[in-house]
Amino acid sequence: MKKNLLYFVALLLCMPQIVMAAGETFVYGGLNYVVNEDDVTVSVGENGGCIGDIEIPALVEYNSKPYPVSAIGDKAFYLSGNLTSIKMTYSISSIGNYALYGCSRLTTLTIPNSVASIGNSAFESCSGLTSLQMSNKVITIGDNAFTDCENLSSIEIPNSVISIGEHAFYRCKKLVSIKIPEGVKFLGSSAFTYCLGMTSAELPGSIGSVATQLFEGCSALETVKIANGVTSVGLYVFRYCTSLKSVELPNSITEIGVEAFKDCTSLESVTLPNRITTISPNLFEGCTSLKNIELPNNITVIGYYAFKGCTSLESATIPNGTIKVEYSAFENCINLTQVEIPSSVGLIEGGAFFGCTNIKKIICMIQNPSNQNVEPTRYLDENLDYENCKLYVPCNKIEEYTNAQGWNKFTQITCELVSAEEQSAEAEFKDKIYVQDKNIMVDGLSSEEYSIYNTAGKQVGNPVPASGVYVVKVGDEAVKVMVK
Repeated sequence: MKKNLLYFVALLLCMPQIVMAAGETFVYGGLNYVVNEDDVTVSVGENGGCIGDIEIPALVEYNSKPYPVSAIGDKAFYLSGNLTSIKMTYSISSIGNYALYGCSRLTTLTIPNSVASIGNSAFESCSGLTSLQMSNKVITIGDNAFTDCENLSSIEIPNSVISIGEHAFYRCKKLVSIKIPEGVKFLGSSAFTYCLGMTSAELPGSIGSVATQLFEGCSALETVKIANGVTSVGLYVFRYCTSLKSVELPNSITEIGVEAFKDCTSLESVTLPNRITTISPNLFEGCTSLKNIELPNNITVIGYYAFKGCTSLESATIPNGTIKVEYSAFENCINLTQVEIPSSVGLIEGGAFFGCTNIKKIICMIQNPSNQNVEPTRYLDENLDYENCKLYVPCNKIEEYTNAQGWNKFTQITCELVSAEEQSAEAEFKDKIYVQDKNIMVDGLSSEEYSIYNTAGKQVGNPVPASGVYVVKVGDEAVKVMVK
C-alpha cells in the first residue's frame, strides 16, 4: 500500500505544469480576464454591471503565473451604468468594441499613451463624460467610438491619428470645436453630425475628401476651414447648418455633392473652386441669406433645385460654357432681378425660374432663339411682367428674337446693354474712363475691379480686339465707350 502511494505522488510530480490556452477565462481581483491568442497576455473580459471605481492592474496572476494586461476587451464593461471611474495602466494597447458602452456615470477619462486603437462604440452613450485626455499614440478611432457622449465639451485629436471612423463623435452636443490634424487619412461619414454646440472646424488636406453628412445638423457651426489637398465635398456635408456664415473652399476641390449646403440659412456668400464643373442638385437650396455667388467658368451643368428658395439672391449669371440648366434650378428666388444667359446654353429645363416674378433684366446671348429647348415660357414664371422686363440680345439677332415663340412676349428687346437713362445717371463714373492704345482704363481702379463687354454681351480683355462700342461695368454700374 505504501509503495503504491509513493508511485502516485511521483507520477503527479512528473505531470507537466498547467498552461492557460487562448480564450480561457479566469477571475482576478473580482474582474474577468481572457487569455489572448499569444498565450502570454490577457484582456479584460466581460464584466457587465460593475459599479464604483475600477483600476486595471498592469499584471494579473493565475496558477502562479503572471500575465500582463494588454487590452480592455470587447464589451468589458458594457452597460455598467454605475461605473464612476476607470484607471487604465500603461500596459494597455487597445480598447475593444463596446468596451465601456453605456457607462453613463463615467465623467472623466484618461486614455494612457500606450493605447493605439479605440474600438467601435467603445465609449458610445457615456452620457456623463465631460472631459477626455486622449493617448498621444492613438492611431485609429473606431466607428461610433464616442457617439452620444452628449456632455463631452472638448477633445484634442492627437497627431498620431490616421483614421477616425463613421459617426465617431455623432451627437456630441456640447463639443464646441474640432481641429483634425494633418496626417489623418480617413475621416468617416457623419463623424460630427448633430454636434449642436460646435461653432468651428478645421479639416486637413490629408483626408482627401470631406465625407457624407460630416457636419449635418451642426446648427451652431459658423466657420469651417478646409485645407488645400481636399478634392471633394460629399453629400449633405453642411445640410441644416443654419448658423454657417463662411466656408473656405480650396481650389483643389473638383466636386461638391448633392445638398451639401442645403438650408444653410445664414450663408451670405461663397466662393466656389474654379475646378468644379457641375453645380450639384439642391446644392444651395433654402440658403435664404445668399445674396451673391460667382459661378466658376468651368461649370457645364446647373443641377435641379440648385438655388431653389434662395430668397435674397439678386442676380444669376450663368457662366459661358454652361450647356444645361436643370429644372427648378432657381425656383422661388423671389428677389432675383437680373439673369444672364450665355450663348453656350442649349437647354433650360421647365420651371428653372418659376416663382422669380421680379426679374427686370435678362441678358441672353443664345444665337438660336427658335430652339425650343430654350423657349422662355418653359422656364420663366407665367406672372413675369414681360412688358417691363428688358431683354438684351446680340445686335444681329433682334429680329429673330422679336419673331421667336416665347421671346416675342417681351416688348423691350434691344442689343444695348446700357440704356440712355442708366448711362446718364452714371456720368460721374463715365468721366473716369479713358482709352489708350485700345486699352480701356478706369482712373483709380485696377483691371480686376471692372469688366469689359462687346455689344454681343461677350466679356473681352485689354487691349480690346477691334474698334467699336464696348460696355464697361463696375459692379452693377455700366457705361458705353467708343474705341476708335
